[in-house]
Formats: sequence, C-alpha cells, structure tokens
Amino acid sequence: MAVTPEGLLLIASGFDPVMRWDGFTPQAQSAGVPPPATAVVVSGSGTAATGAGITGAYVAYLRYVDRFGNYSNLSPVSNTYIAANVTTITFSSLATPSDPKITRRQILRNTAGQL
Repeated sequence: MAVTPEGLLLIASGFDPVMRWDGFTPQAQSAGVPPPATAVVVSGSGTAATGAGITGAYVAYLRYVDRFGNYSNLSPVSNTYIAANVTTITFSSLATPSDPKITRRQILRNTAGQL
C-alpha cells in the first residue's frame, strides 16, 4: 500500500490491478481508466462552394476521462478520411464506456496538414 500526497490510498497485490481508495467511497476501485477498444470512424458530407469547404486528411482517436480527471490510453487510430471540399466532418462509432467511474469521452483529431 502507498498513500499519495493527496491522501489517496493505492493498493497493489502484485497480481491484480492496482486499486485506489479515497476514504469517501464505500469500497476501493480500480486505479486505471480502461481505454476504448474500437476505433472511431471519420467521414464527411455536403459540398461547399469552391474553396470554402473542409479539405485535407483527417484521423481521430477516442479516450475516456474519469471523474478525477484521469485519462485512459487512446483508442486504436481511426480510418484516414480524405476530405475534399466537404461541409461536415462526422465522428461515429464512439465506444460507450461500461465503467461507471468514467464521466466523459474525448475525441482527439488532427487539423488539416498535420497528419
């Protein structure tokens, strides 16, 4: 066992995942945030006036955030979507977390020219 400077108790057996207990919850929880297992799907739609749309190669990742602000590892990388003057980029197949301590999902993507 170890206590963090914030008073969080970390419990490790050497065999099971590390557990955390903050003294306010009725039981210890796993310390880590499990990552999404599936990749985001990136697509686009609509046609903009010439030169006014979204153009470039885009990829995305998904990660989870727990109620303490801890981040999971990234999901597998999405497909590479090559946008050509579209009006909308769509991110779909966003995995829904099953762990109740996860409170948010974040989509991380590149900007045009930053693939």
